[in-house]
Parts: sequence; structure tokens; C-alpha cells
Amino acid sequence: MSYFEKILSIDEEDAEVSNGNAYMLGITTTTLSTNPLTISFTTPASGPKMHLIFHAESKDSGSLSFKESITATGGTTIVANNRERNSTNTSAATNFTKGATISGGTVLLALDWGQRIVGDEKSKTVRWVLKTNTNYSFELTGGSPSPGNLILDWYEHTDE
Repeated sequence: MSYFEKILSIDEEDAEVSNGNAYMLGITTTTLSTNPLTISFTTPASGPKMHLIFHAESKDSGSLSFKESITATGGTTIVANNRERNSTNTSAATNFTKGATISGGTVLLALDWGQRIVGDEKSKTVRWVLKTNTNYSFELTGGSPSPGNLILDWYEHTDE
């Protein structure tokens, strides 16, 4: 390398997106008070760790609960999309469901708000590295029949 060449630096998240190890899924409703949003999943038993950020919003007041070591019953299977659209990789995490009944677990984060977005651009710096082989849930509820969205964005990284 000559003295005048630049060294290219890429952060871990961007590298995992490029390698096809980054995923996203989201669910939405037009009536949050009668159709709360719930996403549950199980992290990989071994191998890559999930590095996760979230985005939750409601037009009116809302509550968000992020729990670890939960039991999920029922629900509908949902599929995580690979953010590298040329990749055929699938997430090492499993059991992605929406609308499951959640019981037990440890609350990692509980938020209540008026009209606002939780997980805006500033939250992109708040990354949760989740425990392996553990069940998690996000539950978003609302106080009025207004729209709501819940989005999970993560990459999977194996320590070297």
C-alpha cells in the first residue's frame, strides 16, 4: 500500500449486513388498543449472538414491555427478512411469532408514553446483545384505537 492510499474501515454492523447476517421484521396495526402488537422469539442456542435494536411507535398513548426468559403460547409464525437481499442466509434465531400470549419472564425495559416514538434515530446507538438460548418478547399496547408499529432490527455475530 502506498503512502497515499486510504484504509477502508467498516463497522461491525455494516460488515454483518454485507455478509448476509443482518435481519429485520416488523408488524403493524391500525387499532392498537384492541390489537396489541407482540413479537416473541428464541435466540440461537450456540453460535452467533443477536445484537438487537428496536423501534416502537403509536399515534396516541402506548406502553412497551421488553422481556427475557418468557413463555410464549400460540401466535402466528412470522419471517425475518435478510437485509442483504442477495443473501439466502436465514436468522439463527427461531420461533418468531406475532400475537402470542406471553407469561413469566424478567422485564428488561418497560415504557409508557403519550404520543411519541420510542426507538427513534437516537436509539440506533442502544444495542442489546441478547443471551443465547433464551426466549424474548416485545409487547406494544395502546390506550386508544390508533395505529401502532413494532420493528426489530438485528445482526448476528460470532465472536472470534
